[in-house]
Amino acid sequence: MRLSDCSEEEREALARLEARIGRTHLRQRLGLEGEHEAHVVQPGTHFFHLENWYSIHGLMRGALTLAGLHGRGRRNVRDIRCREHDVRLPHLPAAFEGFTLLQLSDLHLDLGEGFVERLIASVQGLVHDVCVLTGDYRFRTFGPYAPALAAMARLRPHLGERVLAVLGNHDTIRMVPGLEDDFHKAAAELGPDDCAILLSHTPEPYRHAAHAGFALMLSGHTHGGQICLPGGVPILTDSDAPRALARGAWRHQGMLGYTSVGCGASIVDVRLNCPPEVTLHRLHRA
Repeated sequence: MRLSDCSEEEREALARLEARIGRTHLRQRLGLEGEHEAHVVQPGTHFFHLENWYSIHGLMRGALTLAGLHGRGRRNVRDIRCREHDVRLPHLPAAFEGFTLLQLSDLHLDLGEGFVERLIASVQGLVHDVCVLTGDYRFRTFGPYAPALAAMARLRPHLGERVLAVLGNHDTIRMVPGLEDDFHKAAAELGPDDCAILLSHTPEPYRHAAHAGFALMLSGHTHGGQICLPGGVPILTDSDAPRALARGAWRHQGMLGYTSVGCGASIVDVRLNCPPEVTLHRLHRA
């Protein structure tokens, strides 16, 4: 992505973002996005995932159709459920006892007609203090992002007054100019008795997060496998993290973690044996 390709409005937004996060960070992100959109896959990057192999998507849809599973899988994508998760943290300040986070991950808001309305219905009436979004707002990993932003504008009024968010690997930094995802900087001033929560799109940096002193890590990206064997056993998780971290609650060293299976779908608009979710995390002092 070159600045010369941006509209005047985008250039002004990027200039404001550069003032906050620095020229190097911004240029690196735009450069990586540009390489990806040109399908330049370099060894060692996280762009080399199954979801980026677009030639395979049609084959997957065809196989699911032949197996008689495509229609059911598409209906499952709209069956968004609310899961509740109690989190017990040793250093949680007393003022945050019972504090509730509503987590939405892997929304893929431009998934298809009617999906945003179903997502809105799934969060209405849920009592929470802060909503956290752990990335992936558009369906594809490149191309237009205006439909995802338009869908977010419809969803946002239903998420409460306070919303915190990070970008996912499907997202461009141009979508959310005011967002910076840098847990090293965020952890720089953590003390041994502080209780800090990390929002990370993927569970992959779990070791770094645990040793940086975070008490809880909320992530997504894996979709819990999305297409699973009976019993919810994922076939693929498209992640470098251990499979034990692919869905639900987990622990590494002294840090607790939770990986949401996500609200939407990727690659194909199908879910099998892995219903989508929104998650209420209630915090308690251990």
